[in-house]
Amino acid sequence: MMPIKDLIDYYGPLHDDVEQCLVGIEVGENIEYWKRSYLRCLCTFVEARVYLIKTELKANHLIECPKFTPEILGFLNGTEWSLGNNGEIKARSKIVSPVDELKAVIKILGSFFPNLRWDFSSPSWSRVVELYKSRNGLVHPKSPTDLCVSEKAIQEFEKFRTDFNEWTAKIYVEAWGKPENGS
Repeated sequence: MMPIKDLIDYYGPLHDDVEQCLVGIEVGENIEYWKRSYLRCLCTFVEARVYLIKTELKANHLIECPKFTPEILGFLNGTEWSLGNNGEIKARSKIVSPVDELKAVIKILGSFFPNLRWDFSSPSWSRVVELYKSRNGLVHPKSPTDLCVSEKAIQEFEKFRTDFNEWTAKIYVEAWGKPENGS
């Protein structure tokens, strides 16, 4: 397993990429490029953070001696089991949508730390769904409008990023009684 500090070093540049895209949007040159890049970078940043949280859960860094079910362990490991025609049992990587993956991580953490629960009918959660709906349109465009990211959407995604960063910071306070420090 990669040390947590290395993982933080891994996703730190992704945060910087998001910030650079916001600067590009503010400057106003090639604005459509920067808005599309912002959307891709923000999704990559979120997915890296979720990966880090899953890694910390598997390594018992956040919860001391958790009693995870086999299903939760399978989810955290990203695997599922299948049976071949010859009766052979095989593990394979499980592809999970980023929205469902984040929701599962929130539910797992919320079962140990009630302050980390999200209301999945809230505007904060709606922003997650819209973020990935926009991202999916961008990477699998069906019409020219799928390639457009509005200023209003970026404002909403920034609200989500604030919520997400605050939530991830609370994880370490809940688990360790202090903010994340990279060690």
